[in-house]
Amino acid sequence: MDVPADWPVSRCRSQRCGKAVWWAYTDTGQRMPVDPTPAPDGNLILTVVDGEIRAEVRKTTAAAAAEQADLFGTAPAPRYRPHWASCPDAEQFKTRSKVRRQTA
Repeated sequence: MDVPADWPVSRCRSQRCGKAVWWAYTDTGQRMPVDPTPAPDGNLILTVVDGEIRAEVRKTTAAAAAEQADLFGTAPAPRYRPHWASCPDAEQFKTRSKVRRQTA
């Protein structure tokens, strides 16, 4: 399932930024801030699984994905960017300890 447009957002803690972010989990269980607006240069596909946003990193460009979707007659999934691609203080937050999802 795609992420609903009304999914709750958090705010970046950077005083210079303060933009809205979604929190997603990567396939390794790391939390990643994601800009909630689709971006043509985005490399993340987001889905909702068990009430959590999951981020899948795609190495293909959005243009290549759109071309492939046209071949198969499907709509390309929206692409998103990790928030550190747009945050002016990204390096300040990327160096913190990694928070992982607890698995049972």
